[in-house]
Amino acid sequence: MNKRDVKSFYPPPTMATQHPDNAAPPYWGKEAYFTAEEEVEECYRCFKELGCREYMWDWEGKYVDEAAADKLLTQYTSFFKRHPLGGEFFLTIRVPNIWFEKTTRTARAFMSVTTAQDIALELDLPEAPVFQIILPMAERAEMMVEVQSKYSEVIKAKCVAFQSDLCGPLEVEIIPLVEDVDRLMNMGEILEDYCQQLKSKQNSVRGFIARSDPSLQHGLVPAVLAAKVAVNEQYLFQKKEGMPVYPMIGVGSLPFRGGLTPYRCKEFLKEYKGIRTVTLQSAFRYDYPLADVKKAVRYLNRELSGAAEITPDPLDKELAAELNHLFSPLYRKTIESISPLINSTSGHIPARRERISETGPLGYARSMGRKSLPRGVKFTASLYSLGIPPEIIGTGRGLKAAASAGLLDHLKKVYVNLHHDLKTAGSYLNLENLAFLAASHPALHDVEEDAALVEEYLGLKLEPTELHHFLHRNHVSNIYHLQGAGENFDSEVIAAALCRRSLG
Repeated sequence: MNKRDVKSFYPPPTMATQHPDNAAPPYWGKEAYFTAEEEVEECYRCFKELGCREYMWDWEGKYVDEAAADKLLTQYTSFFKRHPLGGEFFLTIRVPNIWFEKTTRTARAFMSVTTAQDIALELDLPEAPVFQIILPMAERAEMMVEVQSKYSEVIKAKCVAFQSDLCGPLEVEIIPLVEDVDRLMNMGEILEDYCQQLKSKQNSVRGFIARSDPSLQHGLVPAVLAAKVAVNEQYLFQKKEGMPVYPMIGVGSLPFRGGLTPYRCKEFLKEYKGIRTVTLQSAFRYDYPLADVKKAVRYLNRELSGAAEITPDPLDKELAAELNHLFSPLYRKTIESISPLINSTSGHIPARRERISETGPLGYARSMGRKSLPRGVKFTASLYSLGIPPEIIGTGRGLKAAASAGLLDHLKKVYVNLHHDLKTAGSYLNLENLAFLAASHPALHDVEEDAALVEEYLGLKLEPTELHHFLHRNHVSNIYHLQGAGENFDSEVIAAALCRRSLG
């Protein structure tokens, strides 16, 4: 098969993902935990019932039903005859990064792309239902080119082995997922290098901007600023190379991981102007009333449609970098110091998907310096469960430093939702827990200072203001006391997560 003609391709505005951040069960099930088998049904329901236009099938760090695409097309053939996969709806594979996960799972993911085409042809459905692959931790253009090359080798070997020319698509497009603040700040260079190394020019490129890992590594403010710079970098690349860009952003519901909820869509799009695809993670889909979720998905599909003309606001890259250098070290020093506390709590955060162990031979956790950390959802959930929203850590001291450097007004102008995000996170702060924990973890005295400085910046107290905030405070107080007594507190972790409508 020849390479898919994507000249008329316009990326879907909404991508449902398998990120395990839901506190509650899905509206169609009884358990909050998903098996690999249930993800097939989930994908279909995201398309048909929620109106999500794309679904990410994740092979990175989790177990996968390798016949998922086959089952999807065979179990719901009549739906996909009316609404073609690869035409009206999209299935996009995220593969493991072969430089970090040394297994054959990437090759197996490649085969799932070609078997999806096999089954589509058997069922007389449009060919090439899957034609894009997400590469996580895309640090260099060479990685993208090599993955593209390895995919072609695998598929060509299949063609030779089975003496067939209908075993493609022979080529796929790579979506680079950039997860590091410094690389996000220079995303245009990565795309430019990729464009120059391609043997055959793509018609467009979708640069995927991470929000969770940059926050985990550098804190709230640097993650937001890096993401906004990365949007601008892509449009500057488009202007220079003449290749259309369709920036994507991966976000959760809590401010630390992006702050996209069914009730904050308009404000979110104002913050990340220029984005063309947003991820709707599990908490967005399952921790809010179904009618509100559907309404929000319709709004996002409309506002980010191909007809909408969207350009980012101008942004001073140098000033953003200067601000990041003020905030990041303060955050990182504290997180490294309290990493044992975070890790001891993360073991009590419930699993929501069939993930591979983060520390085993097939997995990889996150790290900071010499300290290992849980991945984004469990990291965020651990700190919220302790009553210490990670949005606060390093931010108060960073605001003070920004004011001293004469950059505070610039920050407020650039980070549109800063006041709201800090107020939202601060409503879940448990100052009593923080004081208790600081007695045995002295680095948390800096977080006490952060809280006081954020209160000064906002001109209000960081405290519960609504019923679910007060209930959350009670649950995380219970967690502290039960943890100290060596008692089980897993049910309190879930109860607190339900209050904030997200696990992490």
